[in-house]
Amino acid sequence: MPPRTIWSRSCTKTASERDRRRIGHKHDKQEILEGALAAALEEGLSRLSFGRLAKRLGIHDRIVVYYFPTKHELVSAVLT
Repeated sequence: MPPRTIWSRSCTKTASERDRRRIGHKHDKQEILEGALAAALEEGLSRLSFGRLAKRLGIHDRIVVYYFPTKHELVSAVLT
């Protein structure tokens, strides 16, 4: 009996895919800052949370935490 192939696609990314991802990350950080500022202006800093911000931006909350590990760091970045 011949061996079965479980994965048919290659898991390695091309250089252009990696570059595109890096560019996207820079955009994500700026988008997070802009979204956090807008949310803070609309709802106040006390209601700002990673989960609410991520939902507002349509991203996973872990992306927010990746760039801003604490709420204090996020708020500091928004205010500077």
